[in-house]
Amino acid sequence: VRPLLDRCFRTVEVRGTEELAAERAGRFMRGEALIATLDEKRRRALVDPPGDGGAPPAPRWFRISRAVSDGSVQETGYMTLSAVEAEQGAANPDSAPKDWTPEEREKGLAVRVRVRTLLDESGTAVLATDARYWMRWDRGREFWTVRSTTRSGARARTATQLGIRTPPSAGMPRPMIQVATVDLDRPATEPRKWPVPPAYVSQPEALLLTRLLPGSEASDFGFYWFDPASGRMAQRSDRVVPGSAGFTVLTRPTPEAPLLEQRCDASGRIERRSGDDGSMIEAIEPKALLDLWRRKGLPTE
Repeated sequence: VRPLLDRCFRTVEVRGTEELAAERAGRFMRGEALIATLDEKRRRALVDPPGDGGAPPAPRWFRISRAVSDGSVQETGYMTLSAVEAEQGAANPDSAPKDWTPEEREKGLAVRVRVRTLLDESGTAVLATDARYWMRWDRGREFWTVRSTTRSGARARTATQLGIRTPPSAGMPRPMIQVATVDLDRPATEPRKWPVPPAYVSQPEALLLTRLLPGSEASDFGFYWFDPASGRMAQRSDRVVPGSAGFTVLTRPTPEAPLLEQRCDASGRIERRSGDDGSMIEAIEPKALLDLWRRKGLPTE
């Protein structure tokens, strides 16, 4: 109990409610102002550069690990991230290009995240996640799918999340976000719905937000976003701390969540992200990751 109490009191700061309200309002004003500057040219700059000879961009690889009590580092998974221009239909793994509707053929920013998480030390039980996020270049629409499959031996269980942000219409003048989850092992539920609030960042923008923040000056920003961890529309805060060879972003995904420290290069690409639970995500070359897993006797196929 004592370490938990010490950890809590280290973060205690007594401040007045008016001061906190003014600080929060200022963060969201800066967040909304930043979003207003994101024209199509700046959003297109988020796309990863092509490979050699005009080849499609190679995804960035990340090692996922955790520090354990004996001081060693335990491998817990890996992740890839890529940002390209693509049609909306590419964000739906169940939709073939020949069947795409005119809406699905619209192009925009497409971000794909693939994660493999080890659920035991031997790697025999894993969670594989394929997340595909899309936003039209004018920010008018948004679509995403997240498919997670848990495998343990011959058993497998899959759940899928579907998110849609619709543009304003005559019948619904305020844009809405709808999120539905399909899990065959659980009763079906109604999609959750929220009106789009001010200072809202889409899922693709949230994944690449550090590339949009001004890293050369210290500042705080506030945004609304759909938080995947809590499954709700939440307030988030991002504090920029400039450094000599890049900058650090201190992110609180929800008001009650612990801080995430994201160290970035000068262009805003994340090099390392750490949480207060000992978890760590670090950029790594694919071959170095493969060699590391082989040395530790972890499955590489």
